[in-house]
Amino acid sequence: MPKDKKPQLRVDFDPSKTRAIVTTGIRRATAFLSLALHDLDSRNDVRFIVEAPMKYVFWPDEIPDETLAQVRSEFRAWAIGSCFRELEQFYGRFLDDVGKIIELAEAHGKAVKVGTNFGKKYRDNTNSASKQKTICEIIGSDDHFYELNSISLARNCMTHNLGHVRQPRDCNTDAQDALVLKWFAMDLVMTRGGEDRVLDGPMNVSDLPGEGAAAVVIKAVTREVRFEPGQRVDLSGQQLSEICFFFAALADKTMSGLMGYLGAKKIPIGPRAI
Repeated sequence: MPKDKKPQLRVDFDPSKTRAIVTTGIRRATAFLSLALHDLDSRNDVRFIVEAPMKYVFWPDEIPDETLAQVRSEFRAWAIGSCFRELEQFYGRFLDDVGKIIELAEAHGKAVKVGTNFGKKYRDNTNSASKQKTICEIIGSDDHFYELNSISLARNCMTHNLGHVRQPRDCNTDAQDALVLKWFAMDLVMTRGGEDRVLDGPMNVSDLPGEGAAAVVIKAVTREVRFEPGQRVDLSGQQLSEICFFFAALADKTMSGLMGYLGAKKIPIGPRAI
């Protein structure tokens, strides 16, 4: 190589692999929740013994119903907290990848020091909401900071306080008197005669005003659940599914913003991109 010619580095970037990180987290969370919570309330013939060559007994042979009910409640809180941890952990890894790509794009066509650790500042930031905010400011995308931060706060109280909201540590209202968990979702809506009805089960079209066919549309909505200090964070299966969808949709929005950012810099996009 001529002395006046600087070495060049080609970096391959496959957007589908970066996006797949979030899919992995969602699949893990939904699989674990399904295994953990399916028919939980009907499991009565249980023995709390871990199989081992030597039998260690920590529970009586007959477990009172009230004790079993309490164990179910604690297990449900633990399972939901673990689900949130999976979603946040993999979404954080996804953001680390996006952050690294941004830094590589910023260095495109420039001279960089040997040993430059691309993406380190993103990996060092363990707060997903903060990391998302930093990235979205660069790529010009909605960061949904409040939603992500509320999920982080919920995970914190489930991980560190058996699911109960601590004041003010886990609170995010202006008065720091409650945790408001927030995410966006989709509703299937039937509409006719200027009136909308959310389809959450069988519905008779005749209940709607007007005549003729009713239109069915998908509508983006915002969900909010408020938890008071000392209250345990608990969510329904539908709410948990929607939060998984929230992470999928947010990843798609972030990837769309990243593709636009790379396109504006005239950087080829594809499996062999940067």
